[in-house]
Amino acid sequence: MGGAGPYVTFDCSPDNILRWQHRTRLPRQPHDIYRYWNIARVWIVGEDGLIATLLKEYEWEEISPHSDWELFTNDDASAMKSQFENPRLFRGKRPFGTWGISDSFFEAPKPLCDIFYLLQCMIPGVLTITREEDIDDGPEFFNHRGLPRHEWLLEHETILSHIFDEDKFGEILEAADDTRRAYICESIARDWD
Repeated sequence: MGGAGPYVTFDCSPDNILRWQHRTRLPRQPHDIYRYWNIARVWIVGEDGLIATLLKEYEWEEISPHSDWELFTNDDASAMKSQFENPRLFRGKRPFGTWGISDSFFEAPKPLCDIFYLLQCMIPGVLTITREEDIDDGPEFFNHRGLPRHEWLLEHETILSHIFDEDKFGEILEAADDTRRAYICESIARDWD
């Protein structure tokens, strides 16, 4: 028995976004996402925002987007993919001795965690924390967490209620608390030939 991760995966393909919208029951139309982004923008890219903190205190690498939202939604999102899938920045964690769907999370500078989890709320499944379970003589399982932890959501309730409104925040909180909605578990059968 072994496995890999948890680690961060970035997938902004339309098929993946639709799969997660169906799973989480948190539909997101492009105009909704843009509205959320425009409200959250000050917190993320403002003069004293999260990215400014990352640049000043954590030596984050600045990226010059066509427009800041295009980083996450265009077909060539390779710059963001390389940033978010960088294992030096995102160290996946889970409680010791757990198996299967568990409380996967990652350790990173707080501003980076805040950006990551906020993006999970905006477009569930684009950024996931993935854990591979390799069971001897059995299939491999991939557990993907597409929504933030309950604790993070409650810690940021004020700003998230402002960004999404109180009703939408409640829906996100409810989905994050339900492992059937917050995770996708896939199994891949082995070819023993």
